Amino acid sequence: MHQCRTIAKELEIQLQSSASQAIQDYIGMPQMSLYDDVREVLRELSTPERAIVLATDGLCKFQIPILQGFGLISYFDEILTPDSSNALKKAIEFYGDWPSKTNLQIMVGDRYKDDMAPAKTHGFKAIWTFQSLCNMNPFERPEMFHWITEEQQSEPDAIIFSLKELPSVVTDLERKYL
Repeated sequence: MHQCRTIAKELEIQLQSSASQAIQDYIGMPQMSLYDDVREVLRELSTPERAIVLATDGLCKFQIPILQGFGLISYFDEILTPDSSNALKKAIEFYGDWPSKTNLQIMVGDRYKDDMAPAKTHGFKAIWTFQSLCNMNPFERPEMFHWITEEQQSEPDAIIFSLKELPSVVTDLERKYL
């Protein structure tokens, strides 16, 4: 640690006291950005009849400061992380009592293996978002499809390319399954 302090002093920078403080300090930097229209979509999805639960593989100490820094935390009824639920996202225990206290569970995610497959296994409806592909180089996009194999046993209920499509897709799933 002494060497780190020496280097920091030479570079005239301050060392961060914690990872969460570093995240807070750098929210909004070019490497941290929101999906287009996320606030508008969350506002539209927020209704008294609907719970919005964030389920992430990230640890609470990193996710909470990011959500606070972007001003998004108030949109979520709960934030599920592996450390807060003592389970991995692929396990039903990760979701706590949400599956039993709601009539319809819809997972929205951008990764098939971590979001879509486990959700479908637990009986959730699944909406796969490819918004992240829109900002990628067309030649990098095929890397996102490494999951396509003969073992793929479930498909998303819907695929969206823009978060703006999400409210109407959620409404359609609610009409169909509630």
